[in-house]
Amino acid sequence: MNQVKSKKLKVKNMSKNTLRFCVSAMVLLSFAFGIFAQKETPPVGGQPKPFVFPAAETYSLKNGMRITLVPYGSVPKVAIQAVIRSGSLNEKEGQRWISEIVAGMLKEGTAARNSEAIARETAEMGGSIFTAAQTDKTIIGGEVLSEFDTRFLTLVADVMLNPKFAAEDLETLRANKLRALSIAKAQPG
Repeated sequence: MNQVKSKKLKVKNMSKNTLRFCVSAMVLLSFAFGIFAQKETPPVGGQPKPFVFPAAETYSLKNGMRITLVPYGSVPKVAIQAVIRSGSLNEKEGQRWISEIVAGMLKEGTAARNSEAIARETAEMGGSIFTAAQTDKTIIGGEVLSEFDTRFLTLVADVMLNPKFAAEDLETLRANKLRALSIAKAQPG
């Protein structure tokens, strides 16, 4: 009986010693890897290129609208943005996403153009038009080749001043928003 107990004790001591050895070896190896690992340093960054802000020309129209012209680059493009100081911050309780829906509906058509005509005209001018609702503002704008600046300005003005707001467009945007919300709920984060 004593021989069995002594063998069990020997096996138990051997397994403790083996475990201690393995833990010690792991600690030493991790320490050695930390010391002998090759450390890479990122390359030294170059000198920053000088940047001079272009001279901006700002003035106000008779109706109070402020205009800022900023020439930049050599590509013959013009970017136009109209900023309306109203966004989701101005929505009342129960009006969630009204500003988003209104911004989306602006591109859906005017009294003179449908959404296809608006998209086709901006594409013919070599650019695009966009609308966006943010917290404190709604933006209507886009970019086109500079030779079409007046034509594009007329188009943006038509989109802003003569929106159609058709019921079928509202239903389409509403369905799209509900679909986007259900997709967002299904994705983590």
